[in-house]
Amino acid sequence: MIDSREEIKFELPANPAEAIDNDNKTFMIIWSWGLRCNYDCSYCSPERHNAYSPHTEKENLLKAVKFLKEYKAKLSNFIDHKNWFISITGGEPTANPHFIDTVKELRMQAPGFKLDVTTNGSFNNKIRDTITENFDHITISYHAEADQKLKSKVLENIRHFKNNGPKIKVNLMMHAYEYWDECVELANIFIEEKINFVPRIIGESMEKNRFNHQYSELQQKWMKDFWKVDSNKNINDKPTEVQKSDATKAKEIKEDNKKRKPENAAGLAKANLGRYCCGKLDMCSFGKETKKWETTKLINHTKFQTWHCLINFYFLYIDQEADQVWHHQTCKANWDPNREFFRDPNKSGKDIQSPIGKISDYKQILKDLDERTKGGFIPMIQCPRTSCGCGVCVPKAKDAGIADMLFKKHIKGLQPAWKNKLEEENK
Repeated sequence: MIDSREEIKFELPANPAEAIDNDNKTFMIIWSWGLRCNYDCSYCSPERHNAYSPHTEKENLLKAVKFLKEYKAKLSNFIDHKNWFISITGGEPTANPHFIDTVKELRMQAPGFKLDVTTNGSFNNKIRDTITENFDHITISYHAEADQKLKSKVLENIRHFKNNGPKIKVNLMMHAYEYWDECVELANIFIEEKINFVPRIIGESMEKNRFNHQYSELQQKWMKDFWKVDSNKNINDKPTEVQKSDATKAKEIKEDNKKRKPENAAGLAKANLGRYCCGKLDMCSFGKETKKWETTKLINHTKFQTWHCLINFYFLYIDQEADQVWHHQTCKANWDPNREFFRDPNKSGKDIQSPIGKISDYKQILKDLDERTKGGFIPMIQCPRTSCGCGVCVPKAKDAGIADMLFKKHIKGLQPAWKNKLEEENK
């Protein structure tokens, strides 16, 4: 594997997106119960899992529910989201010995939220029954590196939820190296059995290291072809021949995989392919050259640094173990406290990556939200990252004028903080 920290160099594809929009009215709260996990995948960094963190107690978990209910009440004054999801994750949340009791209590205390859990799916039948009875959605990540006995249990659980609910999505982690063939074979099984799944690129940054897999040109073509097929829009459609990796194509990739080494691969698929919505939602992309909005499932690049973004109106991330709350799990974008409130929208700035507060002191987070929105104006976050992962579907724009339009389309009762300056310029 590659352990260097060399940044990937690449050129953007023709007519790259300059703005992104969608009509998804969902607020997603990603709630990490802790880093403890029963898996040890080579591509999962120490910041995402370990085998020794203490399990979070039920009482501390339920304290966070009070914060979420108050935060929802305040933010609902400015957005008309139809769905509010609490998505429990980790580590591996089902490994927590308090999982069953906490989930049942959570279901009663937070009736205004839909419940989702992201898990490796290796749990026993008792936990499976609890999820079936209390959750609206489940995301199971299939990791090909796991023990075969565990993987068999994961597949059994996937089929159970497909037939019994709740709604399921499988993140099929596309291992670029020794497990690629297994992943492709499983993708064909999911298509045949009409199981909703997403082939996930492994890696979130633009660096060469063991946490970011590099894919051959043939592998990247396989993933690109997947996103072209019709049944990706409707999993209940009959599978087409284009979807299935035929024997000739599979053999070609297998032979190519034998010859190549990771350091000689074509590069990170994230850089070359762009990014799709984790939930396979349709997005609208505004082209640089065409100056037109086009419907797409795949944004052709992931570099949004200094773009104006509405991430804070669509996501929230709670890191229970670190006692921190962020706007988003991976981008961690926040306003620079030193920035001017009425920053010139036509000058490229950059905000910071920082938590918005502590879950143990959540009253301060609510107070800060009241202060920031008191005058009816709020700045738009300008992306601080060099690349975007989950969150690519959030309305965002490079140009302040388009960003202004997106803000007014999706946010009520507030104006972007540059409103007066833009109006003066328009005159």
